[in-house]
Amino acid sequence: MMIGKKVIVIFISFIIILPSGCLRIPTEQKTSSQMQANSELHVEYPLQAEAQVIYEPEIDDIFRRISVDYSLVGNVSTSITHHHLRLKWDFMIVNRTQDSTIIYILTPNFGNLNITFEEQQVNLSRLSYYLLPDYNVKIFLLNLTYSKDKPLFGTLEYETTIDSLFLYYVAQFSKSFYYPENYPYAIYFSPNFVFPVSPAGIIGKVSRGNIVLVLPSRYAVISEYPLEVNSKNNQTIIIIDNSKPWGSVYIYKRGFFQETKLTIGDNNTWLVIYAPSNMRLYSKELTNATVKIIKHYIDRLMDPPYSEINVIFHPDLPFGNGEEFEDSGKGIAIVGIRDSKRIEDILPTLAHEVAHLWFGSYTDLTPGIEEGLATFMGSDAGYLSYSLGYTERQILKYSSQYRKPLIQAYKEVISNPQVRNAIKYYKGAFVFRSLQFVLGNETFFKGLRELLRECHDKECNLTDVQGIFEKVSGQDLDWFFKEWFYTAKVPNYYVRSLSLEEKDGEYALSFEIADKSNFTMPLEVEVKTPTKSFIKKIWVNGSARVEFELNEKPTEIILDPNEWMVNENREYIERETGIIIVVN
Repeated sequence: MMIGKKVIVIFISFIIILPSGCLRIPTEQKTSSQMQANSELHVEYPLQAEAQVIYEPEIDDIFRRISVDYSLVGNVSTSITHHHLRLKWDFMIVNRTQDSTIIYILTPNFGNLNITFEEQQVNLSRLSYYLLPDYNVKIFLLNLTYSKDKPLFGTLEYETTIDSLFLYYVAQFSKSFYYPENYPYAIYFSPNFVFPVSPAGIIGKVSRGNIVLVLPSRYAVISEYPLEVNSKNNQTIIIIDNSKPWGSVYIYKRGFFQETKLTIGDNNTWLVIYAPSNMRLYSKELTNATVKIIKHYIDRLMDPPYSEINVIFHPDLPFGNGEEFEDSGKGIAIVGIRDSKRIEDILPTLAHEVAHLWFGSYTDLTPGIEEGLATFMGSDAGYLSYSLGYTERQILKYSSQYRKPLIQAYKEVISNPQVRNAIKYYKGAFVFRSLQFVLGNETFFKGLRELLRECHDKECNLTDVQGIFEKVSGQDLDWFFKEWFYTAKVPNYYVRSLSLEEKDGEYALSFEIADKSNFTMPLEVEVKTPTKSFIKKIWVNGSARVEFELNEKPTEIILDPNEWMVNENREYIERETGIIIVVN
């Protein structure tokens, strides 16, 4: 998703190993053991192979119930030419917890796949399987019995023609599939899934192994981590040591993108924008929007922290998804544009991922803090995915499902994407918006600039962030951070003891604002009359008294009219005066 960075990856057909019985098999597996090359290995086939057709949400249910308790070691070699893709993977499975294992093989309904275990070939035609017609794939089910104390050796070979090849994308959390139209011209893969370079592979915890990609020489590579890239015989050879940390890799065919290059900022940072050549009508709009966003961040923060920024508009990532990383001193932002109908669809993700070049790549903050700051900066630039009111309602809705403080959300994985977005992204952004309201623009953005300086090449947690804003503002902000980051509550304002007196056409309005959550926060209070509007900023420390002198009868009282904070919303009419009370 956005939200968040690094959500979309190429989904590879895969094998997943589980303990027996973790997932229901479509038909009762009455078997005859097959013992061929290795007498200790039992490959069991059902007496009659059957297919079970499944759709959403059954697919999600399958993935939720899959757990992996083994490690993989192996080397994969893949060759992509003009017309063919070939893959061979020699692997070893270790650290299994029991002898009997269910293996799930997911493969497209095209190409040729061969798998052997301990030199015994698996007869895929004899296996039962789940059929996923919406995605043109099937999941085979294979029972193996082999001593858990011994490594299990195997080989996977796959071949298909490029013309019929669809690489599958899966969202890291929603498990949704897509059909990229531009493969093999734009290839993107990530270590979230193992060996994501073809429609055949094995997923699991990989402890060691090499990935060798062989592509035509006209392919270029952008990577989050340094890779070994060689050129030989008109080929580009990419080697990934999977035992070392590695991140996202973006491979594209030269000439596929229309490249726009210009300088920006006082330090003349190079900005290179890659827009697919088949979307030339978008190119100027994308360039103008990117420049506008970066100029806003420079004005608020500082010049870009890199000598060059690359913004890649990926044609096969659905809009709303993207990521950022650093590559050899360059800042890289990848923004999905698939299925976008207009430039406005892309802008929130563009603003979010570009903001991560400051708060993410350049700084080393607790990840949840980075997401909140990137979302905040996108909102400050005017590119929040939704209105502030809608975003606040989402936070309130999903906070009832996640009743934990924001500091706890930073420490754990929230599997539900809607809850995760509402809490880590939207609520995190709103809290920084509230801090902006408390400190004022000048002090707040001075604090963000100081945060960029102090947290570059230094790991900063929430305590460090608090200390930086306290130093810059000269204030004790312990009360603010405890309220917003260390509790799950939000202010719950209401109006009481309201009185309205009229004398000679003048109106004296007086009321008390109370907070059931007992927060200490400044609050804007707006009073409307038929022709005018008046706003006061007051401090509510549990409660506060407010008075207005008006020359017209008030019609409406609005608390937090500019949506500076998340609070419990309500609207009602005060009986005696008929004044509408709105808590935004």
